[in-house]
Amino acid sequence: MNEDDKLKERFGNANHFSVPDKFFDNFAEQFMQQLPAQEVQIRHVKPAAWRRLLKPVAVAAGLMLVAALTTTLFWNKDAQEADMNTSDTAYKQSQDYSINQMANYAMLDNEEFYRYLADN
Repeated sequence: MNEDDKLKERFGNANHFSVPDKFFDNFAEQFMQQLPAQEVQIRHVKPAAWRRLLKPVAVAAGLMLVAALTTTLFWNKDAQEADMNTSDTAYKQSQDYSINQMANYAMLDNEEFYRYLADN
């Protein structure tokens, strides 16, 4: 027998807690009447001087950071395009050089070499 069965056997299934009828109908009004009356005072507090200066400085720093990142990205893009153009030219030059080197090693003149390339 577990604990739940023991409790049901001892106390039964009946709900032993009850609330009077219409207790919650005007509960909020009664509760508000029991609260002491207080006057609400609204005070406007100026932030400290360093906080007033911090916001424009933070905005300016953020704008400078965005501007620096933007210009860096654009300059890197131009530099990468220039590097790619340079590397393409260098690749073509090295390819031409290696073809010339192979032709010299095989002791082929240009006509024989091109005829060989055309056959294959």
